[in-house]
Amino acid sequence: MKTKSNILNRLLAFWFLLLFVLTFLLQYPLYFWLLSHPSRYRNAHRLRTAWGRFLFACIGVRVVVQQEEPLRADQAFVFCANHDSYIDIPVLALALPRYFGYMAKDELTRIPLFRTFFHTIDVAVDRGNRRQAQLAYDRASQKLQNGQSLAIFPEGGIMSGDSLLKPFKSGAFKLALAHNIPVVPVSLIDTRHILPDSLQPGLYPGICRVVVHSPIWPDTTDEQAEKKLRQATYDVIEKTLSAHHAVRP
Repeated sequence: MKTKSNILNRLLAFWFLLLFVLTFLLQYPLYFWLLSHPSRYRNAHRLRTAWGRFLFACIGVRVVVQQEEPLRADQAFVFCANHDSYIDIPVLALALPRYFGYMAKDELTRIPLFRTFFHTIDVAVDRGNRRQAQLAYDRASQKLQNGQSLAIFPEGGIMSGDSLLKPFKSGAFKLALAHNIPVVPVSLIDTRHILPDSLQPGLYPGICRVVVHSPIWPDTTDEQAEKKLRQATYDVIEKTLSAHHAVRP
C-alpha cells in the first residue's frame, strides 16, 4: 500500500475533496427532494451513481468491473466488500449493477451532507449502543424484505496497515441467513492504492479494478450456517486480493 505521496498526489487528493464537497452542495436540493418520498429513492441512487462517475472522470480514475455471473434483477442481495479507502463507497455505486443502500458506521451521520441518505436509502449502525444497533438491524431487515439490496463492509471500517483483510463481523451474514438471501462477495482490488488511508493522503489516478463474485447462498439447515457463510465470503475476497497484492512480512 502506498504510504508516501508527493506534492502533486496531495494536491490531487485536495482537489478531489474540494470537488466532492462543491458538487454535492450543488446537488443537495435535488437530493433532498428525491429523498423526500420513497417513490423517488431509486432516482436518488441513480444520481449519486452518475455523480461518482463524474468525480472519477475528473480525477483520472477508471472503474473496471469483472462480474463472475449475471445477478438476477428480481433478487435482493447482501453485497460484502473489503474496505481500504474513502473512495470505496462511490466505487461500489459504479460497480454494482442495481439499486441498493449502504449499511455503514453511525459516525457518517454526523456529517450533515450524508445524514439525509442514512435516514432514507442507507442504514447507519451504532455498534457501541446495543439498542441503536438493534434498531439498525431491524431497518436493514425491512429493506431486504422489501427487495432492496444492501452493501456492507464486514471489516467494520477502513483498516490501517498492510494486511489484505481483517476478520469479518457477523452482522451482514446474520441478515443474509435470517432472510435466506445470498451474499455477493466484492473484491476492491485497487482502491488502497488510488487513495490510501495514510497520514499524508495522496491520490493516484489509474484503473480501479473490482470483482463482483458469484452469490453464496446460506444453508439454513446448518447450525453453523452463519459462521460458514462468513468464512466462505472472507475466503473468496482474500484469495482475490492475494492474487494481486503481496503482503509485507
